[in-house]
Amino acid sequence: MCALALLLPWLIALQQLALPEPQPFLGASGVVYGWWAALAWLKRRETAGHWLAAALLLRLAWQGLWPNLGPGGEPVLWSAHVGGALLAPLLLAGFSRARCAAPAA
Repeated sequence: MCALALLLPWLIALQQLALPEPQPFLGASGVVYGWWAALAWLKRRETAGHWLAAALLLRLAWQGLWPNLGPGGEPVLWSAHVGGALLAPLLLAGFSRARCAAPAA
């Protein structure tokens, strides 16, 4: 999970730069959404994982339909939240494959 905290901000920033109209962002909330998605992914075989995933999807849908403003009046970047939520499970799957492919010590 520490690797997620280190990699997600950079990956979310790259994802934001790739958008047609990149905007500045803080990025911490994208990491939080990534951790939320990672927890749902890790618990995917349990009922709690299904609830976490459903709550995450509902929250992202809510934000997509009714954008909110941050405390300073700046727009909350929904794309950063979606990016974190999509990138974290992909990173975990990659880490899992790398760990399985690594020779046992």
